Amino acid sequence: MIKRYWVACIVGLLLVLSLVGPALAGDPEWPGSGALVLLSANAQRPDMSLSDLAVAAVWSGTSPKGIYLRQRALIAETWGTPQTVASGGQDYWQPQVAYAGATPVAVWLQGAYTDPFTATVMVRDMTSTPLAPVAAISDLYVFDSAVRMEISAANVRHLIVGGNRNSEVNLRTSNDLYYTFKRPGDVTWAATQVVITRTQVVTPTVGSIKWVDMALSADGDTVHVVWEQHASIQGPGAMRTIWYLRGTWNGNGVTWGTPQRLSTADRFSVRPSIAVDDTNTAHVVWGQVSYLAAPGLGYIRYRQVTPGGGLSAEGYVDDRPVQINAQLPTMTYPVIATGGETVCVAWHGYRLEANAAEEIYLRCATERGQVWNTPVFNAANTSAELSIFPQVACATNGTVHLVWEELVLGTKQEVVYRAGRAVLHSIMLPLVMRGYP
Repeated sequence: MIKRYWVACIVGLLLVLSLVGPALAGDPEWPGSGALVLLSANAQRPDMSLSDLAVAAVWSGTSPKGIYLRQRALIAETWGTPQTVASGGQDYWQPQVAYAGATPVAVWLQGAYTDPFTATVMVRDMTSTPLAPVAAISDLYVFDSAVRMEISAANVRHLIVGGNRNSEVNLRTSNDLYYTFKRPGDVTWAATQVVITRTQVVTPTVGSIKWVDMALSADGDTVHVVWEQHASIQGPGAMRTIWYLRGTWNGNGVTWGTPQRLSTADRFSVRPSIAVDDTNTAHVVWGQVSYLAAPGLGYIRYRQVTPGGGLSAEGYVDDRPVQINAQLPTMTYPVIATGGETVCVAWHGYRLEANAAEEIYLRCATERGQVWNTPVFNAANTSAELSIFPQVACATNGTVHLVWEELVLGTKQEVVYRAGRAVLHSIMLPLVMRGYP
């Protein structure tokens, strides 16, 4: 009996080592995921949203220029025909899509994507007969930032963007945080409000709010916002931190709270993403870049904000860093999504020991982000191409949806999609998230 016991232990140990070994040598492929689906050629910077019945993807077209959208019913195997959201002689960038019930609603920046980066925030309901595009915020200079929109179950629309209305050359690239809303029955969007000024949370005379993101509580009453805060305009000495702001919807606007810094002050922290679970706990990820020591080398950081405003310890989604190529994008862009008790994070980059072409990495957690006991998966596995700018959505049934951009410099630029089950259990030893070293 004792001999059989030790034989079983040795076999079990060998099995564990056989599973751990490949994960250390290279990230395993996403098991059980579906085939890669080409959504569009000549396309870049996709976004995605889920409703109860469908998934929608939106992207910027490069030739011809414009914003385009496709949908797929969750029970269907194929995607519908692409719809043109906007097109013409202007530039179109930073698209996003959110569902209002069963209707996908697109938001994007439209104007001139060259200095001084003049832009209008446009919104369009893509009903069966799409409504006309509407300008939500006009007369902005938007440099190195994003626009985000969230829609509550009551169809209250919240919109934020990092931008500026000062035409002075030295200031128009220094963004404030703008907010507006639109209720059912409102003919126009509400007057634009500056929620946070570019220097409100930092001491220098020149600061800037970059790369905003937003999420709503399930009841639509709490608005959660994160952003990348600069303490100077550009360059290696520009300190960057991640900040969080919470507000309460009062029926006629949002009552905003006090900003909280999420990242450690002496780190170069970039590109935050936020999701909110069914308990109104906010989950935030961002990239931590070793900008001065090794440009482009980055870790994926993670932190929670409780419903009462308490902060969890900073953790690593992945202990191993990723490298980013010297050409755009020069940083990793992590994204996060929740579905039930599942939290999933996706990001792009490549391992230091691997082929120098970005892949899409995926890792999911259980118990609302408390248990991370599965490996990091390579969800793209297209080593001949650069896989960049992922977006992730997580359904309550455990299905994870991913879109991203596939790029071969000078050859092609495509938007692709893949879905699969969230891998939540493993016989590998649990990997516990570390705090700061």
